[in-house]
Amino acid sequence: QNITTREALNVIADFTNLNMVISDTVTGNLTLRLKDVPWDQALQIILDSRGLLQQKEGNVIMVAPRDEISARQKDTLTTQKLISDLELMQTEAFPLSYAKVVDVKAVLSGTLKLGTAAPGATATDATKSAGGAAENIAFDTRTNTMYVTAGLTKLAQVREIIKKLDIPVRQVLIEARFVE
Repeated sequence: QNITTREALNVIADFTNLNMVISDTVTGNLTLRLKDVPWDQALQIILDSRGLLQQKEGNVIMVAPRDEISARQKDTLTTQKLISDLELMQTEAFPLSYAKVVDVKAVLSGTLKLGTAAPGATATDATKSAGGAAENIAFDTRTNTMYVTAGLTKLAQVREIIKKLDIPVRQVLIEARFVE
């Protein structure tokens, strides 16, 4: 009865052997009477009643008000976007052995949101990322080679996708003999 929210969260952390970080902005008191309630449900009830959210990072649970968690997530996303915008753009050639470049281009354009440059097109004809550098796919059907211009992390994703798509199609060999 009339226990502080911080103490209630500490009791749950002690009971479950969880690592819990509670923000300094968590305040207020609450009265609870719970019987046969799983600890995770009790934790969620406490969080909901006080307008708090939890964020799991590895084996640590961070508990803070909703706006504080939202601001933290927004900062993380902004930082990741800034890093990807500053990433060095490179062009890599992917010679395909089994798949057709047109088919692989369609998959890459849909999954990674890369723009398509027509043969002979300039970088301004492709889609621009927020950093101003062009990410695009160009291809040569004569040599069955695909050229991708993107950041290093996207190029790694492209490599993985191409490795999965550029495989030989299963074939059946039918052999017949005429015997007299």
